[in-house]
Amino acid sequence: MRYHSSLNLSESEKWVQLFRAGDWTNSYKNFKVKPRELDEFVANFHANALQTEKGEVQFNFSHNSHERAAGWITDLRRNGKHLEGKVRWTRAGRQALEDEDFKYVSAELAFVYKNEETGEETNNVLTGAALTNIPFVRGMKAVALSETSESDSKEFLYLHNPRNMDAFKVMLSALREKDAVSLDEAATLNEMFATLSEEEQAEVKEEVAEVEAKTESEATEEVVEEEVVEEETNEATLAENVELSEMKAELAEKAEALKLAQSENDKMKLDMRKKEIGAKVEELSTKGILLPKQVELANELAIELSEAKAEKLFALLNNSEAKVELNKEEGHSQEGGAVNYADLHEQAVALAKENGTSQRAEYDKLCANL
Repeated sequence: MRYHSSLNLSESEKWVQLFRAGDWTNSYKNFKVKPRELDEFVANFHANALQTEKGEVQFNFSHNSHERAAGWITDLRRNGKHLEGKVRWTRAGRQALEDEDFKYVSAELAFVYKNEETGEETNNVLTGAALTNIPFVRGMKAVALSETSESDSKEFLYLHNPRNMDAFKVMLSALREKDAVSLDEAATLNEMFATLSEEEQAEVKEEVAEVEAKTESEATEEVVEEEVVEEETNEATLAENVELSEMKAELAEKAEALKLAQSENDKMKLDMRKKEIGAKVEELSTKGILLPKQVELANELAIELSEAKAEKLFALLNNSEAKVELNKEEGHSQEGGAVNYADLHEQAVALAKENGTSQRAEYDKLCANL
């Protein structure tokens, strides 16, 4: 099979785009080439799959590989989605390009290449390339020879169809003798039929129709089967999507519940910590280590600290000396009399038991009335 791309050449030897990956399944050729498959063409070129001298592949005129060469492909590489060949042009090739006798490059590709001597088959082999002027896509503007870069040039796909009536008749005869023709065989026959001239097609048209008739029932069954499979696939996909949506909703609901539970748990932990800190601060105040005016500040400071640092703070304070000696008379009441803080402490204990309140609260009240 031979495929064509526009030529952009300004030197006697340079990298030239030979073919590009793409999808032509909607054409009668019905084929697709992925960019990674171009790597196989490159690898087989470097492995000299054609077993040519020096590993070079011919660049000919109009796919006439038995005549003089337009050049020789000395190297092959993949550049993105393009297959590029390094060409050493002959004098005739350069002259044809300079005179604009040819404007396009046509790669000659074998998706399955068979070694006639060993019978070994190799996938994706570049068998040659040609200068040509026959476009595959009708009505498209040709790209003239220019000095523009690859990014500036427009790229098109071209196809030159070799006519081989003898080979076509051999296959046609073999298929007419069969009771049933597979879809692959019919597709191959149609592909070869498309390469014939209008006169040759008219000559074998009725015989081709006879072969195609043998594939109609098989094709219909396969189409129906494909439709059923597609419908089942769509239903399965829809069910999977519904199930997936339900799972996502359930996970979102669980995540929200977990978030709420975590928030409530954090609040409970904070309340418990506040109570624990309050009790420790009250104990320090009762011992006289903290003054009444320092209690609120001590509570706030301990809450802001991490648990480990708060523990260190309380340990440090517990080892500190009391700011007020509870067994001594210090200070004065509002009336100017001496205040016995030990008595205040005992009164606070008694009032706490009587009123069901905390010692700290009662102690603060007593101090406030001094």
